[in-house]
Amino acid sequence: MARISKEQREIIRQDIIETSRQLFIEEGYSQTSTKKIAKKVGVAEGTIFNYFQTKSDILLEVITGEMDPKLYGTPEVDNQTDLIEIYLDYYKKVMNPIINMPKKIMMDIFLALFKVSKTAPTIMQQFAAVDFRFIDVLEEMTEKLQSKHLLKQCDKRLLAESLYSDIMYSYMIYLYDKNMSQIECYKLIDNKLRFTLTPFIQKEV
Repeated sequence: MARISKEQREIIRQDIIETSRQLFIEEGYSQTSTKKIAKKVGVAEGTIFNYFQTKSDILLEVITGEMDPKLYGTPEVDNQTDLIEIYLDYYKKVMNPIINMPKKIMMDIFLALFKVSKTAPTIMQQFAAVDFRFIDVLEEMTEKLQSKHLLKQCDKRLLAESLYSDIMYSYMIYLYDKNMSQIECYKLIDNKLRFTLTPFIQKEV
C-alpha cells in the first residue's frame, strides 16, 4: 500500500473532525459510533484510529479546536475604543462555536467528557488547558490596557479569571435554562462583564 503524504493525512484528519462534528450535532455524541464516522468519511473504521485513539479524543478536538482562543490572537487596543467592547467582541469570537451548537448536544458532550474523565483524566486536563489559554489572553488584554493607562492597576490575572468566570457561569445558566435564547445569553454575559470591568476603567482627568 502506497504511503500517503503529510498533506493527505491532514486532509483526512480534518475530514474526520468535521464529519464527527456534524454527526455529534445531528445525532448526539452517544449515538455516533466510530464506524458511522468512518462510513461517512469514506474510510475503514481502523483508519480512524490511525488519527485518534478513541472517540473521546475526536470529541476533544472538535470542541477545543473551534474555541481555542489562540486562533484569534490578542485584540488591538487604542484610546478611541470602548474598553468593555474589546472584551465583549473577543469573547463572542471565541464562544460563538459552542453557543451556536444545540443545547442538547452540548449537554450530551459535557456528560460524555465527565464520564470519560474517570478512565482517561488527561482528556479533562486537555480540555482545561483551553480554559487556561482563554484566561491567558484575557490577562494579556488587561496588561495592554493597563500599559496604555486605560485600565486601573490591579492584579491582572485575578481580573482575567473573574471575567472568565462571568462568561462560563453565564454559559452554564444558558445550557440549563431551556427557555434562555442565545441573545439572552449574550446579554447576560455583557451585563456581567460590564459590572466587573466598570470599576477598573481609568477615567479621563
